[in-house]
Amino acid sequence: LEKRVFHRLISGMHASISTHLCWDYFNQTTGQWHPNLQCFKERLNAHPEQISNMYFNYALVARAVAKLRKHLENYTFCTSDPTQDRETRAKVSQLTKSLADRPQIFDENIMFQDPSERGLKEDFRNRFRNVSRLMDCVGCDKCRLWGKLQVNGYGTALKVLFEYDETK
Repeated sequence: LEKRVFHRLISGMHASISTHLCWDYFNQTTGQWHPNLQCFKERLNAHPEQISNMYFNYALVARAVAKLRKHLENYTFCTSDPTQDRETRAKVSQLTKSLADRPQIFDENIMFQDPSERGLKEDFRNRFRNVSRLMDCVGCDKCRLWGKLQVNGYGTALKVLFEYDETK
């Protein structure tokens, strides 16, 4: 299960990066940025499993945000604008409530339960860190930017899911 989750997470991240690149595509002929449908078709249309894995990643992140609901209720947003702070708090509260009230698609509690696989969680963590290090070596600046941003986001979601105790 854990290996399948890791594979789906990486595949979904790859699909998401590709989607972002195709959405904000630079046309060298016209000098304009715009969505490029042909790019999307070439990168993702023939790979429905990647699109499915992108939805899987959404479910994983949504579960992590829902799990942070109680913590975010008292969070100080520090925008130095009290009106914006209230609006941000209201929107975050609405989002976390909406996600917490829905049936959860991703259940982190069934992972890492096999006692014979003691080091699996640490292996999972190390492999994900390796993906982050690999992003440093990517030659394309846009790919590296989207990759590092998403690795950071998914890494945070994983930390929330597997290390954050919402009862404390």
